[in-house]
Amino acid sequence: MRLKPAIFALLFGAFAALGDTAPNAAEAPQAAAPSAKAPTAPPASQSASKATAKDAVEELLKAVDQTGLLEPITPEHTQELQDILLKLLNVPATLEKEAPFPKAPTVSVIPGTRVVEIAIPQFDDDIALELKKLAQLIDKEKPIALLLNLCKSSGDSELPSQQLLEYCSTESTPIAVLFDKGTKGIAETTVQELAQRKYLAFGEPSAGLPGARKAIPLSNGASLKYYATKSQPIKPQVDLTQTADHAKWPRTAADHLTITHIQKKTK
Repeated sequence: MRLKPAIFALLFGAFAALGDTAPNAAEAPQAAAPSAKAPTAPPASQSASKATAKDAVEELLKAVDQTGLLEPITPEHTQELQDILLKLLNVPATLEKEAPFPKAPTVSVIPGTRVVEIAIPQFDDDIALELKKLAQLIDKEKPIALLLNLCKSSGDSELPSQQLLEYCSTESTPIAVLFDKGTKGIAETTVQELAQRKYLAFGEPSAGLPGARKAIPLSNGASLKYYATKSQPIKPQVDLTQTADHAKWPRTAADHLTITHIQKKTK
């Protein structure tokens, strides 16, 4: 359900009344400077003059609820209002519905190649079992390279990232990483670390939203999760944006790794 213009006007009015309470927001226009003779009031403490994004959002929702324009604020309205208000507060925010079950990593040989791929769609759970399967597959297939597919990957747990980075540090098989503009959260933090370790990277610039999300509980029992920080997207060494079909990216990266392997063998 779309919100009525009157409600948008109310939201902007309530937001203006809060002034500069939003954290991480662009600085609000400063009031006119006092005259030289006018006494200057002591600055208020930061805790008194600043509120968290959650506090500001809750205050605005209460103000809207009290007007009776929405009777009552349903969970559907609440979610839409949370999204609008967080954007007003200049907080990088993303509304994402919780998946009923985490998407498990997959380990396989890319068809027609000797490259093993591990695709990790979510950094939310322990991946020790998948890494064990990966090690067993490498022992069996003797691949020329390993491709970490983190396209459209996100998540908020550092554990699987630590497990993956530790695995990479001990694996002798050449490793490359594949990511895209949907790579964010802990997945993007992992890509940052891999880039620092000079692993070959394929794909397109990442989302620029690294780290675990913060959460605001909603009245329907779900949570609004948002990215509190924004950074420059990570750029891969090998840009694959000319290949429109992202499903072909793993094979394209595998072919590149194969050519590199052959060139090294013939030197």
